[in-house]
Amino acid sequence: MPHRPTPATVPPMAYLWGEAIRWVDDEPQPGMVEVRFADVDGARWSIIAKTPCFGTHSALGPDSWIEEDSPFPFPVEIECTVLNAIGTGDDEVVTVSFEFPHYLEILSGRNEFRVGRHQLGED
Repeated sequence: MPHRPTPATVPPMAYLWGEAIRWVDDEPQPGMVEVRFADVDGARWSIIAKTPCFGTHSALGPDSWIEEDSPFPFPVEIECTVLNAIGTGDDEVVTVSFEFPHYLEILSGRNEFRVGRHQLGED
């Protein structure tokens, strides 16, 4: 079981912009979707998780959910915590974790990534 941070130790929340690329399966409910994102070095990563783990209001509207017939691909928000940042301005590199709040990870089990500040939105 992953370590769950207490409220006093939770780093600042943000979201990483990703792209929902395909519907994976109807089970488990409410369905699974694949989302891709790139790290600061340009490597592409995929997360497969339940649809409520990803924010869609900017692409589908405030009361919309990802469904099998959604207009793939489209941008989504991946909630994450900011662990640290190095540099300033356009050169700032941020380490984020998907462990909290949804405990997301890629298939290899990794859940921390270095991304550019421009890839993040504030929560």
